[in-house]
Amino acid sequence: MQDAYFLHPAWRRISPWGQETHGSSEYTVSDKAEVCIKHIEHLIDSIFIRICICLRYRNALDNIR
Repeated sequence: MQDAYFLHPAWRRISPWGQETHGSSEYTVSDKAEVCIKHIEHLIDSIFIRICICLRYRNALDNIR
């Protein structure tokens, strides 16, 4: 199955045949689940990166003091 793309308000991705599809009626439950999982993975990654940046910044401030 093709990777789902993060394009917000509408469900949107390139179908295996190359055309772009719009609207939730064109998606199976597994397609919607895959998109949800991709969004959750992306959210977890962005939160993890922000935590790492905050910790690095805090360590840098501690080293200055």
